[in-house]
Amino acid sequence: MAGRPLRSANARRRAQILVIALSAALLSAAPAGAAPSPIQATPASGLTAAAGSSTGTVTLADFTDQNRLDAAGLTAAIDWGDGSSGAGDVGQSSAGYSVSGEHIYPEEGQFTVTVTITDALNDQAVVSTTVAVTPARSPTRHIKVRFSGRFTFFRRTTEIRMLVAHHVPPGATLLVRCDGTGCFRDQAVVIAKRRRVKLTGLFRGLVLAPGAQITIAIDKPGFAGADYQLKIRRHRRPKVRMASG
Repeated sequence: MAGRPLRSANARRRAQILVIALSAALLSAAPAGAAPSPIQATPASGLTAAAGSSTGTVTLADFTDQNRLDAAGLTAAIDWGDGSSGAGDVGQSSAGYSVSGEHIYPEEGQFTVTVTITDALNDQAVVSTTVAVTPARSPTRHIKVRFSGRFTFFRRTTEIRMLVAHHVPPGATLLVRCDGTGCFRDQAVVIAKRRRVKLTGLFRGLVLAPGAQITIAIDKPGFAGADYQLKIRRHRRPKVRMASG
């Protein structure tokens, strides 16, 4: 009878040790870290820009907020990845809310844009996306040519005594074609050595009937090509029209 209190004390001690061990096991199995943010954001993808030019207003992320706050209580900060940062514009979208911004990248390359969204309850979400910035666009130059000439008018035909193209970019290619009665066959290619190009030799000895049309296509790398049309008219100078460029 004297040993029973000792066994009871040992049993209670073993039970306490078991409870402590179970508590430690449960604590070690619990997930670490804070609860997930009520703001769930998705970054945009496939973003591109040209160096030295504005991206325009571009959507960088869409998100939802389980706190169901008005857009006025939401803010966004944008790190553009090139050392520049600023505030983003938050507005409503089909997905809930969106963050948009505008930027100019001075150089080409791949840039990581980071968007930090914060609501009025100080909950946050951070997402990142990539912008591929291509080299600066070269301005397109246009070819604007003026023509001069001398013509002899016969009763039913016209003879081109002189035809000159002015303000042609040196190195440009002139593709000359003539369609109609009295025209030469095939087409002629002339390379401009100077800004003033004589085309008279192509028409030497030819007399063209009214309605004949001379097409001169001018092209040079770095320029927008231009097509000119000279239409032969009876007893009048040819009508010059710029078809494209």
